[in-house]
Amino acid sequence: MFRKLFKWLIIMMVLVTGASGLYTSYTVFRIYRESRQVMGREAINRVTASESPVFYDDGETPIGVFFQQVHKRNIQYADIPKVFIKAILAAEDKDFFTHHGIDLKGLLRAAIVNLRAGKVVQGGSTITQQTAKNIFNREARSFRSKFREIIQAWLLERIYTKEEILEIYVNQFFVTGFGKGLGVASQYFFDKESKDLDLVEACFIAGSLKGPNRYNPFIKITEKEKAEARRLAKLRKDYVLENMFSYHFISEQEYQKAKAMEVPFKEGKVTYGINVILDYVREQLESDYFKTVLSENGIENIATSGIKIHTSVNKELQEAALTALRKHIPILDIGLNGIKGISTEENSNVILDIDKITTEDKSFILAKIITVEKRGGESSIKVNWDGGEAQLKAESLNMAAGAWVQWKYGPWAILEPKRLESFLDQFRPGDRVVLQKKADKDGGGPGYVLSSIPALNGAIIAMHKGMVKAMVGGFQNRHFNRAVHAKRQVGSIFKPILYVAALQLKWNILDRLLNTPEIYRFQTTTYAPRPDHEVQSNEVSLAWAGVKSENLATVWLLYHLTDHLNPSEFYETAKIAGLTRKENETLEDYRIRIRDKHGIVVNAVRLKEAAFEKAKETIEPDLIFGGMSDVLDRFKDLTLDDVQPPPDTTGIGPRLGYHTLRSSSRAMKEDLIKALTLKDQVDSDELLRILGRFFRTADGIEPSRIFFSRAGARPRTGHTTVDITAEWWKDNAGKVDPSDVFIEGLFQSKVLDMLEDAMAREKTTETAADPYDFKWLSQLRDFRTLVNIGYMTYLARKIGISTELDPVLSFPLGPNAISLLETCLAYHTVMTGNIVRMSDESEPGMVPIITRIEDSSGAMIWELNPKEEKVLSRRTSCLIAEVLRNVMTEGTGKRAKNSIKTTFGDAEGAPTVLPVFGKTGTANRFTNSSFVGFLPAPTNDKGVLGLNEGYVIAAYVGYDDNRPMQSRNTSIYGSTGALPLWVETANAVVRDPLYRKRLQPAELAFGTPEIMGECAQELVEAFVSPISGLPVKKEDGVREAGYVKIYHSPERRFEPVKGSEK
Repeated sequence: MFRKLFKWLIIMMVLVTGASGLYTSYTVFRIYRESRQVMGREAINRVTASESPVFYDDGETPIGVFFQQVHKRNIQYADIPKVFIKAILAAEDKDFFTHHGIDLKGLLRAAIVNLRAGKVVQGGSTITQQTAKNIFNREARSFRSKFREIIQAWLLERIYTKEEILEIYVNQFFVTGFGKGLGVASQYFFDKESKDLDLVEACFIAGSLKGPNRYNPFIKITEKEKAEARRLAKLRKDYVLENMFSYHFISEQEYQKAKAMEVPFKEGKVTYGINVILDYVREQLESDYFKTVLSENGIENIATSGIKIHTSVNKELQEAALTALRKHIPILDIGLNGIKGISTEENSNVILDIDKITTEDKSFILAKIITVEKRGGESSIKVNWDGGEAQLKAESLNMAAGAWVQWKYGPWAILEPKRLESFLDQFRPGDRVVLQKKADKDGGGPGYVLSSIPALNGAIIAMHKGMVKAMVGGFQNRHFNRAVHAKRQVGSIFKPILYVAALQLKWNILDRLLNTPEIYRFQTTTYAPRPDHEVQSNEVSLAWAGVKSENLATVWLLYHLTDHLNPSEFYETAKIAGLTRKENETLEDYRIRIRDKHGIVVNAVRLKEAAFEKAKETIEPDLIFGGMSDVLDRFKDLTLDDVQPPPDTTGIGPRLGYHTLRSSSRAMKEDLIKALTLKDQVDSDELLRILGRFFRTADGIEPSRIFFSRAGARPRTGHTTVDITAEWWKDNAGKVDPSDVFIEGLFQSKVLDMLEDAMAREKTTETAADPYDFKWLSQLRDFRTLVNIGYMTYLARKIGISTELDPVLSFPLGPNAISLLETCLAYHTVMTGNIVRMSDESEPGMVPIITRIEDSSGAMIWELNPKEEKVLSRRTSCLIAEVLRNVMTEGTGKRAKNSIKTTFGDAEGAPTVLPVFGKTGTANRFTNSSFVGFLPAPTNDKGVLGLNEGYVIAAYVGYDDNRPMQSRNTSIYGSTGALPLWVETANAVVRDPLYRKRLQPAELAFGTPEIMGECAQELVEAFVSPISGLPVKKEDGVREAGYVKIYHSPERRFEPVKGSEK
């Protein structure tokens, strides 16, 4: 029985082995037959020459092509530097010239690793295998695909010589999105021909083949990232050098000399006609996320993959944004710098600038002046150029001439006929001028307007549903993407981020904010914000702080951001900001972190200040119920000691502290006692001296108040005050209650008395068990301010700003420099309440632009499935939208009021004005002009306008070197520089046939809504002062009185953004 079973077992083993052998033989034969068909040199050349087109959102129109033939720099084997051949062998495959295409030891080592992992994670590939992998369509990573690769490598070795295989390999490895191979690599990294590479350069290129982006400083953004790339590049270079030395490819002297050297990067030009959209697509394809996606689909070398890339960019919107920037930037530049005819050889570089910005349709040309005719309003310039001529009449000169007139005579100067003639004095026959093409409204072909090549620059980004719809990276729109990589100070555009934080922390948009000059102390520094315009009201609502862009009120709000929170809510906010004890963190470690990293030093002085803050807190209810709530805001700012202004501040005195005010209060009481004894001696010098320190509100002004100034200076009170005369004192001395006198124009004496009593009752915290316990820290003004700023910086990151931000009191005024892309993304999050990410694995800040990737046969290998994370509540988004709506109707964006118009469907009737929402930003010293805004879109079949699917557009204007945009008569603000670019781009959105088709006339029959559909259930109306934005009583004729209707939410909510600092 046993023998019979053994016999059958032997037979089965033979059959299985035979079947396996037959299957393996068949598989090898099939791979051989398929591969032989594409192994001819012409077929291989077609694969290695494959291009990767990038399409607009219509899926048909190409934006451009990666790896175009124009970028190829193929080299023959004989021209490959010997030093590079040695370097590539040392880096990749030292036995290349002796094996038969397969490294058995390497395969065995990789097989063990892969079996342990249960999947293919290591290749053990030779140069021949890598060549086979790149030129054949490989399946996704698997044991089967690895087996196929081995067979193909073996076949390559049978057909081609080692030299031919190496030649194929060095001409097809990935370098950048613009090119591939050694010829491109040497030009790109070192600005030289491959034949001129030295040992160090050859080692770097050879060592970077499998991950060039990791070592490439040219694609890094920050100096820190660039330095890290250079460090890694040297390590990789040294690795190859060590191998070369150990394999006896170089001498010890060569090794030591090359090892001591840094990699001498020098970026060379390898691009031709590449625009910033292709740059941004390339950057995303080169990210770890997409490298993983492509690798999982068998694409290890994108340079030979032939993939097709579809994007979210809309062709019409992209062209409109580029046209808007190129139309307005030259005119703004003329307004800053004037314009003259180009007449000398030293200006010949302008021709090169023209070459850089000239598009295929000849948008800009350089023309020669034939005649200049000065005839008032009929003046003109006749010009010609290669292939054409034109008579530039007034309508072709007016934009440039109008800007020149304002540069020459001032911002309010008007272009009159005589000034047009003065403008023409800048040009003479023979001069050259720049012309920009414009569409001819009569359909008779293109016309031209006078323009210039500006030193000024800018950028525009448009987003929709979390994706990039348009991206203009500069006037030339190539080489450097200002929309993504230029970090600019965006000024007041940061303010709404603070307002978002405030609404999350129980503030309301109608809350009263102080809008007066103040000095704020934070740790070891003081800060005195300044207004950038004349302040019209000492108190404004939170909404009007944004509408009128009030610096003083906004910083005051940041200082008091957490004032409405109870202790548990404050603790949660501090935890989110990363300022509470972490899990498993000891109290000692927490103390060190808060003290050394965040600068909160708790000493005897700070403990007294904490006790003072506690005393203030205890008497706040007494102030409210005692009818003194009007001083509550200033009372919260009261410090124990005086706060001195910053050293570079002029015109602002110290902020008086409790000790100084208490001393003044005591002096006031002593003076009143003396004055009472002298009230009948109206001619007494002593009485007059005492009364010189007292003031009163003018007759007829309510409430009637008495003020005391120890120095005798008339205090700032917000009321009209007059001196107290001896005659008035004689008649009214008995009516004056010392406790009601306002000390230094700030607080009634009785408030200081109440505070003195509370201080006496309050036990000192100097004996606290541990002053770094959160209970005591939360009483410190510095710690509370740190939490306020910390929460704001955390919120900024959550809504899309990935740049590291400095935690300073001027934070909401925009001292931090961020990219326009971050600005646009942050406002998109504010508009919708959600932040859209490409996937859970994609890098932060990588805004979706790629929507689909197909392989060379058209099969889909990846499609965008965006992930939305809820960051803000619908109520918060609606309230911020209401602030931004009023910016456009009542505030700094009024220039764009009624400027966005569209018609319904195919109708040609009167256009309908659409509501817009936005914020201007002007950086200090006019170094940057910014504007970012929302544009609502129809959200359903009924054509109801809403923000959930709205567009966000951001624009900036500024010099690349950040010099001020200011001349003798001209300054560029957010509303004069970036806003016009935004308006033209936004109008391109609403001109889109699909946008117009979704609009329904019935929904807008009575005009466009002030409040978006999704916000109607969240907000209620109120009427506010157009000056302060503070509520007024609703009554008959309120509209006629000039009051403004605003929508708000009367409730307060604690709904902080979720998460905690890592």
